[in-house]
Amino acid sequence: MNNKQASGTTASYAIFSFQKAIIKQFPQLLIAPLVGALLRIGLLVFIAHPIFHYYQKVINHSFSYSTGILIKAICLIMIYNCLKHIIEAICIGVSIAQISPIIQNNQPPLTFRQAISPVIKNIKSITSWIICITLGFNLIRLGREFLIKLQYFKSMIGRTDFTCTSLLILPCILFENKTSRSAYQRMGEAITEVWGEQPTINLSFFGIMLLFNIMSILPIALYFLLGIHQTIILGICIALSAIFGFTSTCSSKMNTSIILTSLYHFAKKRELPVTLEPITSIFKTEHTANTITPRHSNEAVLL
Repeated sequence: MNNKQASGTTASYAIFSFQKAIIKQFPQLLIAPLVGALLRIGLLVFIAHPIFHYYQKVINHSFSYSTGILIKAICLIMIYNCLKHIIEAICIGVSIAQISPIIQNNQPPLTFRQAISPVIKNIKSITSWIICITLGFNLIRLGREFLIKLQYFKSMIGRTDFTCTSLLILPCILFENKTSRSAYQRMGEAITEVWGEQPTINLSFFGIMLLFNIMSILPIALYFLLGIHQTIILGICIALSAIFGFTSTCSSKMNTSIILTSLYHFAKKRELPVTLEPITSIFKTEHTANTITPRHSNEAVLL
């Protein structure tokens, strides 16, 4: 195992250990991820209805393709993605606000009602940022070399990596009440100061979550691959896939909240509980990988 894989494994262990500890002591932290998962399911059902309606028309040969229908389909997909990401941002924002006192001050988490207040207060900035990410993320990445020549985009994009900086926009908006552009500039400067210019994201720690996602589709996949044709077994496989998928989604939201909150506070103060320090290896540059020396804050009591 090379150093990059080792740091990814260590970060994964730190994240899941912290998640297990805080959920065990504060089970109310599961409310936001559960609500987010239910809202996503509801949104998917709502969007799937017109798609199923058009599919039925195609089957019955009472439907003809046209440019207008294609445009409607594209708009529907874009609206779905925007709404899905806004729901995720709101729920993750609530989780970030809840667990921040644990990470920063070793204090009990906020209640759901307390945590949702800063999210509602900054909903305009959050929504504008999510729409920007959803519609313009790939465009900005592909056209960065050209856009950086323009003064406006140069001041907005900055010298740091767009993906790394984007991760910390949400906590910055929540805790500092900044606009999305101001938050991007602020986090870009902080990341450059701590990790250096053009850091990369260590993706190896995503391996465990990928395994969970594979497990969620494995029962259904095995049902069809093995040629099993029994209604009861199909129902069991669907139930297992739903349970694994729901668990994976909730765990993923908690992990994201822990990662974003930890990286944000580290970027601001270079200080984290000892058990969460491996998370700082998620952002990495070759010339700063061995020079970051975080200060230790008080160890979290619940860990």
